[in-house]
Amino acid sequence: MWRPLCSANDGTKGSSSSSGRCEPVTAHSTVPPQSDGVPITPSNTLWISFLVYHSTTACSVLASMVEATFASAFELQNLALFNRFGSPTESPVLLPKLFDTFTPLVSQSPVLPKEIHALKVHFCSRNDCIKPLKIRQAEVEDYDDLVKVFDVATELRPADYGEFFLAELIGGQDDRNKCLAAEAHGFAVGLASFTTDIDINLLNNCFELESYDFLVDREYMNKIRTTMTFMQHRGSHMFFPSGGMPSSKRQLQSR
Repeated sequence: MWRPLCSANDGTKGSSSSSGRCEPVTAHSTVPPQSDGVPITPSNTLWISFLVYHSTTACSVLASMVEATFASAFELQNLALFNRFGSPTESPVLLPKLFDTFTPLVSQSPVLPKEIHALKVHFCSRNDCIKPLKIRQAEVEDYDDLVKVFDVATELRPADYGEFFLAELIGGQDDRNKCLAAEAHGFAVGLASFTTDIDINLLNNCFELESYDFLVDREYMNKIRTTMTFMQHRGSHMFFPSGGMPSSKRQLQSR
């Protein structure tokens, strides 16, 4: 079970107190980063309240479980675990493996009650599990790496676009067409292509884009709306000056 330091439904940000209530954020609510990481705050950290597992399979799925948790919540930066066991002999089988990933927090206060020293909080940061991707401009040399990704993750086929369409896309970059590659461990693992050469009319025919001003400049769109409003207003007075529908076809003809 993953539990936030403070529920998002609470009206104010804060940290969870021993009574379960949300306390106001103070200078002590933020724990300084451990080993060059981001600070541990109520808004970017989840507590592991408890784990239910089968001892023979827990270690094999633990890393995947933690990685999936970070992958599903982009704002999450830390996971925290409170060790309730006083001695290693009382700890479950999973904890030694868990603490390979979760490291103990270092107290920032020089004076603490003796009981506090027996309690340990471990944490794991996002960067410990998911290494940040390096984003750079794509190069033709990335073709061998990216073609494997495209074959698995997309429905693009050489029969439809040509055998080397990906290399041509990357090699054909100019001021209006750019490609960015995501690199991990020295290999290109993702590609994004951008262009300013688009057919706005085609997109408007295929999609409902009124909420996006039909993809035209906002200032220009405001002028169009003003003109349309004026024409509609002028037309209504041209045909119905009395402010109502004409009583007969003869009335329309006379006007």
